[in-house]
Amino acid sequence: MALTVGQRIGVYEVIGSLGAGGMGEVYRARDTRLGRDVALKILPEVFASDPERLARFEREAQVLASLNHPHIAAIYGLEESDKVRALVMELVDGQTLAERIDGQPLPVDEALAISRQIADALEAAHEQGIIHRDLKPANIKLTTGGAVKVLDFGLAKLNNPNVLNGSNATMSPTLISPAVTTVGLLLGTAAYMAPEQARGRATDRRVDVWAFGCVLFEMLSGRQAFAGSDVTEVLATVLKSDPEWSALPSSTPPRIRAVLERCLQKDPKLRIRDIGDVRLALDGAFETVAAAVVPASMPAPRKSWRWPAGAALAALAAAALTWSIARPAAVDSAAATRFSLVLPESDQLPFAAGTMVGVSPDGQTLAYRATRGGTMRLFVRRIDQFEAQMVGDPTPGEAPFFSPDGEWIAYFANNALRRVSVRGGPAETIAQLTENFRGGDWSADGTIALAGLTLNVVPAAGGTPAKLATAPDGQRFWYPQFIAGGRAILYTTSAARPDAGEVGVLDVATKTSRKLLRGAAARLLPTGHLVFIRTGTLWAVNFDESNLQLQGTPVPIVEGIRVEAGGAIQYSVGRGGTLIYIPGANVSSSQLVWIDRAGREERLDLPPRTFFSVRLDSGSRAALDIRNSDTDGADIWVLPAGRQTPTRVTFEAADDSLPAWMPDGRLVFTSSRDGDAALFTQAADGTGNAVKVVSESAAASAGASTLDQAEVSPDGKFIVARSSEDIVIVSVGDKTVRKLIESPFRERNPVVSRDGRWIAYQSDESGSAEVYVRPFPDVGKGKWQVSEKGGSRPVWAHNRRELFYVGPESTLMSAAFQVSGDAFVSAPAARLGRLPPTPGAHRAFDVAADDQRFLTIKGETGNERAEIRVVQNWFEELKKKVPID
Repeated sequence: MALTVGQRIGVYEVIGSLGAGGMGEVYRARDTRLGRDVALKILPEVFASDPERLARFEREAQVLASLNHPHIAAIYGLEESDKVRALVMELVDGQTLAERIDGQPLPVDEALAISRQIADALEAAHEQGIIHRDLKPANIKLTTGGAVKVLDFGLAKLNNPNVLNGSNATMSPTLISPAVTTVGLLLGTAAYMAPEQARGRATDRRVDVWAFGCVLFEMLSGRQAFAGSDVTEVLATVLKSDPEWSALPSSTPPRIRAVLERCLQKDPKLRIRDIGDVRLALDGAFETVAAAVVPASMPAPRKSWRWPAGAALAALAAAALTWSIARPAAVDSAAATRFSLVLPESDQLPFAAGTMVGVSPDGQTLAYRATRGGTMRLFVRRIDQFEAQMVGDPTPGEAPFFSPDGEWIAYFANNALRRVSVRGGPAETIAQLTENFRGGDWSADGTIALAGLTLNVVPAAGGTPAKLATAPDGQRFWYPQFIAGGRAILYTTSAARPDAGEVGVLDVATKTSRKLLRGAAARLLPTGHLVFIRTGTLWAVNFDESNLQLQGTPVPIVEGIRVEAGGAIQYSVGRGGTLIYIPGANVSSSQLVWIDRAGREERLDLPPRTFFSVRLDSGSRAALDIRNSDTDGADIWVLPAGRQTPTRVTFEAADDSLPAWMPDGRLVFTSSRDGDAALFTQAADGTGNAVKVVSESAAASAGASTLDQAEVSPDGKFIVARSSEDIVIVSVGDKTVRKLIESPFRERNPVVSRDGRWIAYQSDESGSAEVYVRPFPDVGKGKWQVSEKGGSRPVWAHNRRELFYVGPESTLMSAAFQVSGDAFVSAPAARLGRLPPTPGAHRAFDVAADDQRFLTIKGETGNERAEIRVVQNWFEELKKKVPID
């Protein structure tokens, strides 16, 4: 019966009609008790007049009401009033997927994002023993917030056989519980029915897998997988024909085509059985597992994409049910095997100063830092599992390393050395720290070595760090490792970039040290090899541990290991022979884009390049640092206002980087052209020669070293710069250098205000990076924290009333301020637009003279996924390449 506006069914007041279908009419209603809108579906007479059928439906509704999933429209209950029975459901606003498709293909990325949410919903239902049996675009809603909701769980209906010869090819929705497997009943919607459904045979969850394949095909192609002019023709197509695979766009990834082929197998025995496996396959998980069983010495066989038989399942038992590739007849147990662990699309491996990866001694567990939803966390993942587990503090753990038994992960967070079990649980503090450490090593006797401005040891059970050595002026220690039974420590010393450092060894008893070679991140392996990094390549050389001497000549072993802009090196080796690393070519290019205060983008028509920093002058000329490659240096370019073509300013075979504007229009930048990292100036039009402002030796006399992140005061008299972890000030006139802001913490990104009265910078003294302001140049007369809950890379507005910075989740923040006497008073920061992803970039944005637009670097990552590469049994390969003398 039809309902009228204002009519009530129990506590529900009808507001209006939402439509009608085979299951009855649907109305929008107001829950007068809870004050929310709901959907009322009036059950057809066939239910109301059949007590047995109604009782069965009520039982099913009770089961379905137990489903609690973000991608399933909830069933609130059944309501009866004046002999009208209604199903009370969650009201989902938005368009249906059918309306979104409307005969046009969706972008591949959008289609896959929607399909993953659908698969999540079906998997949750299947785990409760509930099969949808009528999945189709019309039963899938896309909310205004971008989420997917699957509708019509629990709407059972026996279709009238007489309608099969009609013209309606979208038959009524239906669901029967697993207990109701009546053979001979035709249930579902013709265009999305599995063949066994169309034949009226017994069905199981594989009918949902078929329908899922139909829906995904339709999203990608814009047309139904099985179509016809009437129901009879549609069913004939379902039973006899294949989809028109050529209708899929050429951009469809091969793995997605393979998934579709297996979902739409007419024989249910050949079809994928579990929708959870479909979800994993969409993310390429089984490709990763398949790659792991192929020996490195053999060419990769052609993928057959067959569902694994018993032998393949046995080989991959730890991965449960998985895709297989054609497997070799025999696998050499001594051969190294290579594969990649691909992170979910929600996770990214950020470019950061801190080391992000570690592997357990047995090589079976990885620890790494990644961002999920814009928030960085520490993750643990076993190689034989698909899912990673977040562990540790909400503040991201830096430089994770394992205990000798592989049961604990130690890391640095909140000015403390912390540890957490690989199985999760609360983190524990091992030691409070008074300086920033960038690496550690856990010895078999329960001692931990810590590398920072000093080299320390601390008991793993807890205690106070004891200093063994202090790094040379302006440098720091990195990547310690106990060797020779704990009587020595291997380390790297360098300034800002450890990949340009030197490897040394410290005698713990005498506290004397000596240099071994140029390189970084050295590790002594049980094989007798010393491995280390130079310019993104892993090298190996024999090492005599008894007298701590190198033997032979280093040999390059593995290329393409990622080295961060700040120098952190992303590789780790387990004592059992497993090598893991993050590849170095994650980002090949980027773009320059203008964004306004709302985050709207306007892309500059420039060829893609590897931009590292951008600085604007008062006329909106842009000084750019463009990387020549990941490790082969950089040059300074200038982009005039209103132009689309930058002009190259420096041409040296060196690393000319991080330019900033001087008031007279010249540029100041860091360069290694003289063999050290010094500050130079250069005319912005490229004329004349670069002039050295301050040398490394002059900086060292002030306790500083490599200078970078330089910014100039408005009067041109001073340059402020980062030196290691402190901030120094350089007098342009007499070229003297002195420490300006010095502490045990990491200070960086200094910038002087437009009136020359203040200096803003970031520091992690609170445990996470925040933005601070001090008077300039008399920094001791006050200090104010501007940001809350995270802040970095401050930039002063031209209007002298705002300070911009990067807040949590790459949000561009604006803090209005005023000056009261000698005090700096800032208001709570306001959120502006979100900055685009800028992987690998350092000074990623600057503000135009009108303070309304920001020139930013936007990373161009394409369809690449974050990955960690794994090489198992790597020691055997290493010993062949570098034999032990």
